[in-house]
Amino acid sequence: MAARHGSFKFAADELCVTPSAISHRMRQLERTLGLQLFERRTRSLELTSAARRLRAQVEPLLEAIERSLAQLELSE
Repeated sequence: MAARHGSFKFAADELCVTPSAISHRMRQLERTLGLQLFERRTRSLELTSAARRLRAQVEPLLEAIERSLAQLELSE
């Protein structure tokens, strides 16, 4: 969501958490992956080239999970 919104604040609003919580989780993820995912600007975020490549790989998988869950809900 932070990638989509270009902002930890807007992502936090959507998830009903604080921007600080989003920021801490993103830094933790960056440490775990050993990659910088965001270029942090004064009032916005931009994905790094590594993050854009990762997003291109992961996004279709997340969409497939979402479709599968929706199908399960329909079958109940």
